Amino acid sequence: MQILYTIIGYTDPGNNQFVFQNVTKIAQMFMQKLLSHTVDNNRTRVYYFRPDEEMADIVCSYAQAYLNPFETGTNLDLDAQAERIVQRLIEAENKANRQLGATGTKVKTGSIVLSLIQYDEDELRFVFAKVDHTKYLEGKNLELQVGFSIEDQDIWKTAVVQISKQPISTGDVLVYMDRPARYWTDGFLGLIAKRTDALNTTSMYKSVSGTIKREVEKISVNDYLILWSTLVHKMNAGTDFDYNVFIDELIDNYTPQSDKLGELLGELKTKLLNLPDKSGFDRQFRLDPRDVASLAKAQTLKIAPGIELKVNSEVDIRQAIGTDTDENGNIYIRIKCTDKKTINELS
Repeated sequence: MQILYTIIGYTDPGNNQFVFQNVTKIAQMFMQKLLSHTVDNNRTRVYYFRPDEEMADIVCSYAQAYLNPFETGTNLDLDAQAERIVQRLIEAENKANRQLGATGTKVKTGSIVLSLIQYDEDELRFVFAKVDHTKYLEGKNLELQVGFSIEDQDIWKTAVVQISKQPISTGDVLVYMDRPARYWTDGFLGLIAKRTDALNTTSMYKSVSGTIKREVEKISVNDYLILWSTLVHKMNAGTDFDYNVFIDELIDNYTPQSDKLGELLGELKTKLLNLPDKSGFDRQFRLDPRDVASLAKAQTLKIAPGIELKVNSEVDIRQAIGTDTDENGNIYIRIKCTDKKTINELS
C-alpha cells in the first residue's frame, strides 16, 4: 500500500474555521498506521454512489490528477476539491443536528482525513476517515491546540472507495461506522446500500444457523440448541448489528456443554467469521427480523427413528434440555417436563 496523497482537515478552536494540514514527516508513520487499519478493516457494509453523484466525480478527479496529470481538462486543483468535500460534510452534519433538535444529542465533531492510496497494480483506494481530535494546552503560554492521540486511534466513520484505473471509475464503497449515521452515507457521501437490511438479516441467519447446525449438532444437540437460541434472540432484538462483535460474544463468552465442542470452538469461530465473504452479506447492518420470523420459530430435531423433538426459540435451553450417557456409551436426551397431561400419559 502506497499513500499518494493525504490531507487532514479540522476545526480550529481559535476561530472556529475549518483548516487543512498536509501530513508532515513526523505524522507519516501515524497516518500509515491509521490508513492501513482503515483499508484492511472488514467490519464494513458495501455501498455504491448514487447515479450522477458529485462525490464520485470528486473522487475520480483525484485519481485522474495522479494517473493522468497532463491530460487536457484534468482538474488539478485538489485543494478546491478538498474544500468541497468538507463543505458537504459540514452541510450534512448541520442538517443532522437540526433534525436531532431538542434531543440534546449532537453529531460528534472530529477531524476528516482524505487520502488517495495505491492499493495494487490495478486499483486505487480513496479514503474518507472521520476521527477524534483532542484539544490540549501546549507550551509555556498553554495555547489551545488540536491534534491526534498517538496512543488511541478513535476512528468514528470511514469510507473506502474502490477505484479502477482503466477506465478511471468508482466501484464498491466499504463503509465503517462506530454507530449508524445516515448523514455520513446519505447526506455527505451520496451512497446507496448494495444489500437491504432484510436481505442481510435473512442471509446472515441462514448462514449462521446452517453452520452451527452442521458443525455443532453432530457433536452436541444441547450446545447446538443453545447457540441457535442465542442467534434467534439477538436477531429478534431488531437493533443495529455488528457481525464480528456478535460472533466474538457468541463464541468467546460461551461455555460448552460438551467437552469435545470446547476443543473445536476456535475452528467454529473462524468458519463463522468467514461467512459474510462466503455467503454475501454485510458485517454491519440493521437487523430486520420480519423476513426470517417463520424460519426461526422452531427447530425440529431427529432423536431416533420415528421420534422428533420440536424446540421453540423462546425456550430456555439450558434449563429445559440436557443429555446423559450410560455405561455402554448410549446418549439419552433429558427434557424437563412441566405439562401434567404429558407426564401422566408417559408415566
